[in-house]
Amino acid sequence: MERKLKEALFETANQYNFPEKVNMTEILVVKRKKSFKKTGFILIPGCICLLLFMVFDIPQGIANLFKSEEISHTYSDYLVHDGYYYIPTENKVDKKELDQQLGEVTRIGGWTYLQEGDTQLYIPGTKYYSIIGTPETEKIGVELWGGTKQEPKIVGYEVLERKEALEEIDNSKVFGGKGDEKEVNMALANIREHVPFLHEFKSKDLKPSMVSLENDGQHYSVLTYYIPSDYEGENSKVIYFFQYEKGYKNTQGAGDFNHDSSKALLSFTLNGVNWTQYQSTMDSYFKGEKDNVIFEVSSQNYTSNEVKKFIESLSLTSK
Repeated sequence: MERKLKEALFETANQYNFPEKVNMTEILVVKRKKSFKKTGFILIPGCICLLLFMVFDIPQGIANLFKSEEISHTYSDYLVHDGYYYIPTENKVDKKELDQQLGEVTRIGGWTYLQEGDTQLYIPGTKYYSIIGTPETEKIGVELWGGTKQEPKIVGYEVLERKEALEEIDNSKVFGGKGDEKEVNMALANIREHVPFLHEFKSKDLKPSMVSLENDGQHYSVLTYYIPSDYEGENSKVIYFFQYEKGYKNTQGAGDFNHDSSKALLSFTLNGVNWTQYQSTMDSYFKGEKDNVIFEVSSQNYTSNEVKKFIESLSLTSK
C-alpha cells in the first residue's frame, strides 16, 4: 500500500512544472488580478501534503484491527431470570414471604451470552424465589449469604426488581471468550474470518476453553487455552497456545510461555512447521515457525510426548 501511495504522489507531482525560485512579491501582486493562480498554489501543495500524510501515517491506519473486547450489557449489577434483568433494591423480605423457588445461580462473572441465573453479585448456589402476593414479572427475592468461608450462612433475603429484557448480542463483534462454549466457538468463528494464519488443534482429546484476539497496531496475535474434551470441572490439564505474526510486539509478558532459549532439548518438523523444544518452568514448552508466523505451545500436567502428539493435529483453519 505504501508503494502505491508513493507512486501516486510522484505521478501527481510530475503533472506540474514548479518554478525553481518563487518571488513572493510577484505572487502577492498577481493574486489580486488572477485569483485562480492563488487557488492552484494552495490546492496542489495541499494534495501533496495529504498524500504524504497517507504514506507516512500507515501505522495509524493499520491500527483499526479487530481484538477481544468485553461485550457491555445494559446493567452491571443484575441477576438474570426468564430473559430479563432483575436489579437489587434496598428492600428486604422475610423468609415466610417467599413462595416457590425459581432457580439457582450456577455461574458468576462477565459473560457475553447471558443465561438463566447469571449474575455479577451472588455466589453459585444462591437460590431465588417468587414473593407471595407479588407477580414474579415485577419482583423476586434472592438469598443473601454471609458468615465465614468455613461456615457460610444465609443472613437475609433481598428484593430484586425486573427491568429490561436481555439485549440481543451482535455475534460479529465477539472476538474473545472464556469458560462458555458458545462464546468461545463464536469468537473462533469470527477470528477465522479475519486472521489469515489461525491454526487450531484438531485432536479429539482437546477442546478450546478460552480464546483472545489482540493486535499491536500492525500484527495479530491469538491466545487459546485447550482442556480435555471430557473436562467436567475437576481436571487441571491445560494446553496453552500462542500464535502471532513475526514482528508482533508482545505486551503480555512471558507468563505461561516462560522458557530458556539457550537450552534447546530437541528439534523436529511437523506439517511444515519447524519446532524446537526448550527447557521451561512449565511441564513442556515448544516453539515453532512457518511462513513468518510464530507458534508457542506450553502445557500443564501434560507430558512432552502428549503435547507432541497434539502438535501433529495442528491445522490451518482460517477462511
